Amino acid sequence: MSEKPIQIVDSTTIVPHTRNLLKNRPAWMTYPRIEKDTGLPVGWLLDFANSERDPASSRVVKLLEYLTGKKLQLIETAPEAKTGTE
Repeated sequence: MSEKPIQIVDSTTIVPHTRNLLKNRPAWMTYPRIEKDTGLPVGWLLDFANSERDPASSRVVKLLEYLTGKKLQLIETAPEAKTGTE
């Protein structure tokens, strides 16, 4: 895997981003190849690619890291400071 991690600020973008990467992966990266390399079943990959359901996050992270060749790093943003005028 590449040394520089994938940096995602908004965790709600992980699923659509990973789904897009899966749909637009290189031709050599077949579902059986991904299953062999990641342990994610072909059936799950097909369901993930063709469904709008939210899958298990651990599987999505594993797939995202595989497709990009990088580790995931979530960047936590600080909540907006309260002004005391609410």
